[in-house]
Amino acid sequence: MSGISVLVIDDDVDILSSISRQLRAESMQVFTAATGQEGLEQLEQHRSDLVLLDLTLPGIDGYETCRRIRANSEHDLTKVILVADKRRIEERISGYSVGADDFISKPYDIGELLAKIRIHLRLKHEEEINRIKSDLLGLISHETRTPLTVIVGSANMIRDEQEQPASRELVDLIIENGERLQEFIQKANLLCDLKSDRKLTRHSGQLWEQMLEVADGMVVTATHKSVEIAIDIDKSIELDVDWDLINQVITYLLANAIKYSPPNETVMLAAEMEMDLCRIRVSDRGEGISAEWIDKIYTEIAIRDILQHRGQGLSLSIARQVVAAHGGEINVVSEIGKGAVFEIGLPVPVLVPG
Repeated sequence: MSGISVLVIDDDVDILSSISRQLRAESMQVFTAATGQEGLEQLEQHRSDLVLLDLTLPGIDGYETCRRIRANSEHDLTKVILVADKRRIEERISGYSVGADDFISKPYDIGELLAKIRIHLRLKHEEEINRIKSDLLGLISHETRTPLTVIVGSANMIRDEQEQPASRELVDLIIENGERLQEFIQKANLLCDLKSDRKLTRHSGQLWEQMLEVADGMVVTATHKSVEIAIDIDKSIELDVDWDLINQVITYLLANAIKYSPPNETVMLAAEMEMDLCRIRVSDRGEGISAEWIDKIYTEIAIRDILQHRGQGLSLSIARQVVAAHGGEINVVSEIGKGAVFEIGLPVPVLVPG
């Protein structure tokens, strides 16, 4: 456990000495403090990975010390283990309320303490990696948005002015791959937002009107594949949802259905009410999904998608996150050679006459 820094805050000199010796024997760097205020100053100076914090301290107690640690965003990944009386459950509840990650009681069992430290440092490491990934994605999204817009926009202008077939083909490739990269970044960014508990912006609207607008936006894509989009939706259905997200999900499902449909086929977008559930279905007659892949298609990046450059994993993972945030479910029924039917079930509150 080399490179690990632990801050021990306790006003008992003997305990500080004993614990410090035992932790250093495990190749940890140990800092100590006898008061909460001194501990906060030590944490600012040394940025320890984990704090072992006694509740009974002179001056500010362990609760207040923990609260101040959590109030500083620079320490939001620092793990805090409070030392509490195992017989007093109220101490533990109060500790969790101020941001403690775990508890241990005196006298310490060094085996238990080391096990807790290892667990929480592993969690901290995973949280740090996830934050780096999220920050990197945000940076990529920010730094590539303008260049990609310029590349795609300029290529479109050149294509419109270019009459040589070979040149037009090259420009088409630039546009296609630029748009593909833009779409991937947009999906990855949205998925991170959803996993970070993005709040829904709900408002009431007619499902028919919203779906008609979504289908209209897919007409060009469908025409290029010689695929027709048919709509069968009860015009009386009204939903209170985050329409930006729901429409994005239906767009993804329609795009996948069109992509995997053979020419001269029809993709169906249908919806109906069933008790207090609105069921929205997107059906195609494409190649279908094998049984072994049915449970795997919602993973963020499925191996098959990477190898075949399908990009379906992100779309369906976003769909699952969005639908779950609305309290609903998404399911698929499919057989190889018989197409696929994706169904979204969104709960609709039943209005009881007053």
